[in-house]
Amino acid sequence: PESGRNPAFAIAELTLYVREALSSGDFRGMVLGTVIHTELGSRNFGVAAGAGELSLTLRAHYEDDMLKFEHMLTDKAAALAARDGLARALESTAEFSDTVNDPESAELVRRAAKALGYQLIELREPFRASEDFGRYLKKCPGAMFYLGTGADHAALHTPEYDFPDALLETAVEMEYRIICEC
Repeated sequence: PESGRNPAFAIAELTLYVREALSSGDFRGMVLGTVIHTELGSRNFGVAAGAGELSLTLRAHYEDDMLKFEHMLTDKAAALAARDGLARALESTAEFSDTVNDPESAELVRRAAKALGYQLIELREPFRASEDFGRYLKKCPGAMFYLGTGADHAALHTPEYDFPDALLETAVEMEYRIICEC
């Protein structure tokens, strides 16, 4: 086992580096790196691990921060792999662009809500939804808005959540009003 190329220390160092990179202060907005899974070898005493895996969920308010964080992690992984003579592979799944509303489109949403007498709450921080709408907004102007269910409603992605069908009417009214203003 002492002659093999065990990835344990490289994975451990990369795991700890996630926290170090996050605390670097090199980002203009919120950046998160959550370790969600590690896998290393098997329960086979006396046999060194020959492969391992580290899975992370990365989030950032701004796409440039996300790219910077990804590069920091991949550069560190490459350096650790080179140091320890390891092969490495990177797999990325479920990538979402940041969703940045076009100012004119966002104003249409505000006017529609006001005209319909709906309460409008402007978010102070970007919403952390995994959303592909940001890709559309890179191609054409638009705005994303949320319809609240109220404080007494179960949270999304919980077993108790039941979509309140009355929101469909609100959504149609908002969209119709926005279309009429265009």
